[in-house]
Amino acid sequence: MSYFLFRKSAEFTIQVRSGQCNCEGRVPLTQQSAIAHFLIEDLGLKESVKIQGAWDHKRLRLWFRGRMAEGEKQRIRNFLLGRL
Repeated sequence: MSYFLFRKSAEFTIQVRSGQCNCEGRVPLTQQSAIAHFLIEDLGLKESVKIQGAWDHKRLRLWFRGRMAEGEKQRIRNFLLGRL
């Protein structure tokens, strides 16, 4: 018997790599530079990180890949809730 895990696909992806931030999907163009500044300058992310997200009714769900502390993930959640 197999079980499948169903998860809503990501509506947007934000990737930080080599000091560059790339946003794809449903991320407003007017917010992309603020998001990049927050992730690179304020949080100081140095390693490759991928953040994917989707809206589940009124709740923002995020998935993280890469090395980040739980506190950093929470700061990212809070920041994106105010921007998206």
